Order: sequence, then C-alpha cells, then structure tokens
Amino acid sequence: GVIVIEDDIRTSPKFLEYMNRMLSSYKDKKDIGSISGFNHQKNLMKIPVSYKYDIYFAPRTCSWGWATWKDRWENIDWKVKDIETLINNKKLQKEFNQGGNDLSKMLINQVKKGIDTWDIQWCYHNFKEKRFTIYPVLSYVENIGMDGTGIHCGKVSAFKNDNLNQNDVKNIPSEIYLDSEVQKKDRKSV
Repeated sequence: GVIVIEDDIRTSPKFLEYMNRMLSSYKDKKDIGSISGFNHQKNLMKIPVSYKYDIYFAPRTCSWGWATWKDRWENIDWKVKDIETLINNKKLQKEFNQGGNDLSKMLINQVKKGIDTWDIQWCYHNFKEKRFTIYPVLSYVENIGMDGTGIHCGKVSAFKNDNLNQNDVKNIPSEIYLDSEVQKKDRKSV
C-alpha cells in the first residue's frame, strides 16, 4: 500500500499507526478503495452516540492524508472517456452523488473545463468499481492549507481541526456497510 500526505496536512502522532492498521486489515477487501485520515470536526460531523465503531465507510474519497493499494489504483481512466454517459444519465449522476451533491458537477467541470485536479477522477473510479473509503470517526489529520495558502483551497475555517485523534483504532466493523445514520451526518458535513 501507499500512504499519501501533502505538504499542507498536519497529522496526529497516531496517523501512521491508523493507516498501517487499515491497510493491513482491509488489503484483501476489494470493495474498499481507499482510507482517509480526515474527518470533519465533531460539531460538523455529529456521529450518533449509538455508533460503536472507530471508523465508518462512505462512498466518497478524500485526498487529505489518505492511503490505497496498488491493485485499487491501477487502471484509472484519468481522461474519463465515459463522461458523456454520466452527463446524459441523471440516474447515474444521482448514484454518484450519494457521496455528495457536488461530485457529478466537479467531474464534469474537470473533464470539460480542465480544472486542475486528480481526486475527482479517483472518486469516480472507486464509484464505478463499487468501492468505499474508510473514514475515522475522529480525524487524524488537518488541512492547514485552508488558511488561504493551499493551491486548491481558499480561506475556510470549517475544515480546521485543532483536536486531532490521539487514540488507536479499537473497534472496527466486521462487515463493510454504509451506516444510514452516519451517512446522513456525513452528507450534511460535505
């Protein structure tokens, strides 16, 4: 596997332990495409108290401190040759947008207008392969480039995360599934 940290990402001392454990635990689970170290602040991502795990699964990738495996990364269609299919199929757009209402629009803009990004193609690739991303309930990373110094970001305080996770992952689900209550909260925080 590979762990990717850009220069505007601040990590918890437990970040690498978390990533390595997830890479090891899910390497043979082909319906997992990537692992994110990021999550929104607790006041934005209000996970139900009844949720008993330290991670959850979501249909959207995140490039702020992330990891994947070689076999998941191979064969990405970076040019998105089937973009016309997505543009002309509202049902497909709706399915892709289960990870956030902005996904289809971002992908179409990336292909048609040449927006400088790579992660939306990665997200679409995982969508087409029916793969999920693992997220920690409490973030192991903060994007410090959101102070206006980052290349692809403006000045946004909503992504500030001073209290990074200092704990080991203890409870992980035995099954890969989308928890409906967590998904509702996740979509509101996007």
